[in-house]
Amino acid sequence: MPHYSRWMWPFVSRVRAISCAFLIMLTELLLPQPSVATGTWIALNHQAPNPIDTLLLLPDGTVMGACGEQDDGSIGTNWYRLTPDSHGSYVNGTWSQLASMNYPRLYYSSQVLTNGQVFIAGGEYSDTNAFSGPGTTNAEIYNPLSNTWTVLPYIGANAFDDSSSEILPSGNVLVAPVSPISFGGTLIWNTANNNWTAGPDLYRGGDEDEASWLKLPDNSILTIDSPVYSSNGSGTNSERYIPSLNQWINDANLPVSIYDTVYDEMGPALLLPDGRAFFVGATGNTAFYTPSGTTVKGSWAAGPPLPNSSVSADAPGAMMVNGKALYVFSSSVYATDNNFYEYDSVANSFTPVSSPSQYTANQVSFAFRMLDLPDGTVLLSFGSQQLFVYQPDGSPLAAGKPAINTLSTNNDGSYHLTGTLFNGISEGAGYGDDAQMNSNYPLVRMTNSSGQVFYAQTYNWNSTGVMTGTNVVSTDFTVPVNIASGNYSLVVTANGNASAPVTFAYFPDALHIIAPSISFSGIVAGPFAPSSISLTLTNIGTAGVNWSVGNTSSWLNVSSSTGTVTPGGPAATISLNLTAAANSLSFGTYSAMIWITNKNDNYVQSRAVTLQVNPVQLVQNGGFETGDFTDWTLNGDGYSDNFVDDGSYWYIVPYSGNYLALMGEQGFLAYLSQTIPTTNGQIYLFSSWVNSPDSETPNECSIAWNGNKLFDKVNTGMLGWTNFQYIVTATGSSTVIQFGFRNDNSYFGLDDVSVTAVTQPVFRSASQSSGSINMTWSTMSGLAYQLQYTTNLTQGAWSNIGNPINAAGGTANATDTTASGPIRFYRLILLP
Repeated sequence: MPHYSRWMWPFVSRVRAISCAFLIMLTELLLPQPSVATGTWIALNHQAPNPIDTLLLLPDGTVMGACGEQDDGSIGTNWYRLTPDSHGSYVNGTWSQLASMNYPRLYYSSQVLTNGQVFIAGGEYSDTNAFSGPGTTNAEIYNPLSNTWTVLPYIGANAFDDSSSEILPSGNVLVAPVSPISFGGTLIWNTANNNWTAGPDLYRGGDEDEASWLKLPDNSILTIDSPVYSSNGSGTNSERYIPSLNQWINDANLPVSIYDTVYDEMGPALLLPDGRAFFVGATGNTAFYTPSGTTVKGSWAAGPPLPNSSVSADAPGAMMVNGKALYVFSSSVYATDNNFYEYDSVANSFTPVSSPSQYTANQVSFAFRMLDLPDGTVLLSFGSQQLFVYQPDGSPLAAGKPAINTLSTNNDGSYHLTGTLFNGISEGAGYGDDAQMNSNYPLVRMTNSSGQVFYAQTYNWNSTGVMTGTNVVSTDFTVPVNIASGNYSLVVTANGNASAPVTFAYFPDALHIIAPSISFSGIVAGPFAPSSISLTLTNIGTAGVNWSVGNTSSWLNVSSSTGTVTPGGPAATISLNLTAAANSLSFGTYSAMIWITNKNDNYVQSRAVTLQVNPVQLVQNGGFETGDFTDWTLNGDGYSDNFVDDGSYWYIVPYSGNYLALMGEQGFLAYLSQTIPTTNGQIYLFSSWVNSPDSETPNECSIAWNGNKLFDKVNTGMLGWTNFQYIVTATGSSTVIQFGFRNDNSYFGLDDVSVTAVTQPVFRSASQSSGSINMTWSTMSGLAYQLQYTTNLTQGAWSNIGNPINAAGGTANATDTTASGPIRFYRLILLP
């Protein structure tokens, strides 16, 4: 939605309220029924508890739906879950209420993360009919397993207003706010580190108001610049974000205009099965984009005009399993006479589709949402309690069919799948800046001999791309709780296209182990947390089970070594804690294994245990928690221009703790420095958090390591708390870290400065199978690693294998599909 002028608002408010309250309208006009229909609409048998205007597919096969706009026109926080029935039918599925968000929001960024959680950021509206409120200034994470919402760190007012988003190859999320903390800038949510960092500025320095983003097969993100901020004001400029460069680059110009000239709206962007991008516009124009696959510009061509002089403005579209696209069009921007069409890219033509039988007229297009379901249908909502699914005709596209290569067991009781096309050949459904409902991630569906359907919980998929071709990708999954033992037919689905089935033999032992993530962490010599971790043993069989526990690690203690559990009887608890030997370990990641044996049948189950020993923090008073500059050297006036504050003096609150440094030297740079002990040749992670609450100039900010400038920017714009991280190497027994700040009319904030030692990655294993090689190496949590190869060590030209991998534990792995030809040499690059 655009930001309307004042005279327009009463009309728009009325239309928006009607869009979520159509059940009480007196007029129920059915749209004209086209004579040709290629698919079938089916109404869900159970209505949602409230009107639904947001749709997201969770990795367990259920659907999250939100009603941001209530029947009374107010904006709420309610979310609901649609669960398919025992045969996998969403038509017969049931609704249940989920935990509510912390803040109301409407039209916002949304992504399902690789860990299965849901990321929500900002909103065009938070309070009724207002472009402001708490929902526009923050982001939240939803955990489906615990049914809880967590508010993410606050980064500044109006940071996420009307924002677009995309998940990156690293699993992080790129967001482009309309009223950003840095105008024309972007933000990146780092899932592993649980923090925000500044992303690259857009190529033209504007914002992405009303823009539709689209992920291409090379993982770049394509956008058409808003006409408000494009260089020629026509809205025919395009640019792309290149993840490997972390940079927006200029791309080719469009031959036609996609944005309308009154409200600056456009329609969705979808990736076609032939690899071209297809944008539909609020002008009635369409455009094809053919990617280059590199940083070279692609090419644009005009597409067919929308049928019957229709337009697509803030409206959804969905790629279907048969390779065709489903759309909703209207006669003009914000008109209520919507009609449905299929687009066939092979025939390059639109075909009208009948409307759902219970669909009522007078719905504006921005109330509609579509979502690709794992059964091959498309779910439709339009601000109503009544939802529909569209069953496309024909067969699933062979080019989009996933294939399963291997299925194995992890040592924590979960399972690991490898194969191809687990992400599908498109992102699924699309809309634009007001909503993202990507579903290009694998779901696992299991069917028993009686036809009962179960969805596993997938997570840790190693690709977030599209059209991954023959590249081997993977996902982990856990089976549903209390699922019966037996043989299952298992498939992987991607945007509704299912793989060929494989047999999944699930025969769990009577000794059932309930174990959280078994991980301890702390600094060298301790202390470590948590103090203890408990495993619960239950008996799901019919006879008593005697059990025993084995452990060979010197730094791990197991409280009980043997015991008995009876069916339906009390559970047994095993406590794990660290021994004194843990205090003598140097920094790094340590792994151990415990074995739990069912002594009745000698079935052994193992569980991995991780100990993360972190290096000692070298910076003293890095968070300024002494309330002053103790341990720091300040070269400035030290009082009115630079001082430590509790957040009450200026518009910056501490990033963490109770204090922060405010730096506002006038006329020249003031330097804040500290000399820290280092080891010659040792690699370190140098991290700090910087905030600039406004765009007052002149200003300058610099960061240096032992005299070498790592960052230096003049006239920084608005910048919420941003993490600056650098991988650096010491050249002596001591090193000077230094910050330089000048801000003539405002202040910079500085907090949480740290320097910690980093271990070099070391290859641990390499195994070759079926034309591919899998490599495992040691890691440190929170760091990123890039695997590379070369065929000639003398030329120094290295190529990336896949995307950077964020470490969440002590090891990481990647697979390279080897081809016939020269021998390959491999190396690992540590990334900041």
